Amino acid sequence: MNLVKSKQRVAVHGEVFTPPRMVEAMPTYLRMNVRELAARTGR
Repeated sequence: MNLVKSKQRVAVHGEVFTPPRMVEAMPTYLRMNVRELAARTGR
């Protein structure tokens, strides 16, 4: 899947397409990384 809709839109707006499955995975990914950082720092 091509995540870039057009080179012009990327150049002008920095816009790329993010598939729904990636958006849905972000909260889980974030929680996992926050827990890992907390474990490292003792917080």
